[in-house]
Amino acid sequence: MAVILGVAAALLLVVAVLTSGDPGSMWLRGLGIVAQWAGLILLLAAIGFALRRRAAKWAQRILMDVAGPAMIQAMPPGDVLRSVLRPVYGNSHDSVATGILGGAGRDPARKDVAVSRGTSAKFRVSSLDDTTCLTEYSWTHEYSGIRDNHFLILFATFDRRIRDIVVAERVYPLFEVWRVRDEDALEDFVTSLDSLKVGVSYRDADGVVHEVDPVTPSGQEIALRAFDQFVRLPDDVNRQDLRIVQIDLHDLADPDHVVAAIEQLSLRVSVPGPIKDGYVTWSPPHPCLLKTAVFDVRDLVAEEGEFVFRVLRSDVHVGGVPDSDWAPAKERIEVHLDTWMLPGHGLTLLWRLAD
Repeated sequence: MAVILGVAAALLLVVAVLTSGDPGSMWLRGLGIVAQWAGLILLLAAIGFALRRRAAKWAQRILMDVAGPAMIQAMPPGDVLRSVLRPVYGNSHDSVATGILGGAGRDPARKDVAVSRGTSAKFRVSSLDDTTCLTEYSWTHEYSGIRDNHFLILFATFDRRIRDIVVAERVYPLFEVWRVRDEDALEDFVTSLDSLKVGVSYRDADGVVHEVDPVTPSGQEIALRAFDQFVRLPDDVNRQDLRIVQIDLHDLADPDHVVAAIEQLSLRVSVPGPIKDGYVTWSPPHPCLLKTAVFDVRDLVAEEGEFVFRVLRSDVHVGGVPDSDWAPAKERIEVHLDTWMLPGHGLTLLWRLAD
C-alpha cells in the first residue's frame, strides 16, 4: 500500500509541475493546484504507511514497559500463566499451571498459592519390635511471606482423585494432604494427629521475625457441610472420603504479637508401620526447592541380618530413578539435592535384608 500511494503521489506532483508553467489557462492552474495538494497528501500517507509498523511496535513496547508489569501484577497469577501455556500445551494445561503455582491461582492477591523457596526434610526410622517400625517425618518449608493468612489446613483421603482436587482447588495457601491406606485409616486420621507437632517462624507488625519450636497444636475437625470453605469440590465427589482439620497458627504465636506474615513452617509426625513394607516416602504438597534430606536409620535393626538401603528420587531433573545403589548404612543417609520438586514428585528410601 505504501508503494502504491508513493507512486500515485509522484504522478500527481509531476502533473502539478507540468501544469504550473501555463499561467493563462485557469483550468490547468486549478488542475495543478489540486494535483499538488493531492500529491502532498498521498506522499504523507505513503510515509505513514511505511512507518506504521515501526511506530506500532515502538508504541507497543512503550506501553508494555510502562503498564505491562502493573497489569500483570493486578491479574490473577493463574490467568497470566494459563494465557502463556495455552498456545504451547493446548487446552490441557491446568495441571501444569497448578503444579508450577502450587494452587489454582485465581486470587489476584495470591492467597490460594504457596511455593517453598527452601525445604529440608529428615526421616528417622526405628524398630519397635521384629515386625513394626516407627517413622518420624520432619520437614520445614521457607516461604516468601504468607500474608493475611494464619491457617494450616490438613487434608486426608484414600482417593487419588480427591487428593489431586485438593492440591488444585484448595482455598488457603498453607496445607498438607495425606493419602491414607483405606477407609479404616481415614476414620483414625484425626486421632493419629496426636503425634503431630507444628512450628512456625513469623514476622510481626514491626518487621521482627520470631521462631516457635514445634509443639502439639489444637486442631479443629471440619464438618462436611463446611468443606466448601476450604476446598472447591465437584458435585460428584463423595465427601465422606475426605477429612479436613484446621490449625490456627496464631495460637502458636506470642499473644502480644500481631502476625503479619508466616515465613517458615515446620511439621513433625510419627507413623507406625510394618517393617516388611520396606520403604518410607515423602512428597511435597506444593512446589518446593528441596535442599537436603536425611534418613536416620541407626535404630532400624533386624535379627535375621543386616539391612541395605537405596534412595529413589523424582524431581524436575530425575524421574523416579535410583539415586544410589543398595548399600548398608550405619547411621545416616544424607542426600544433597538442591532441586525443585512439584506435587507428584517425591523422595523414597527402600530397605531390604542384605541376603
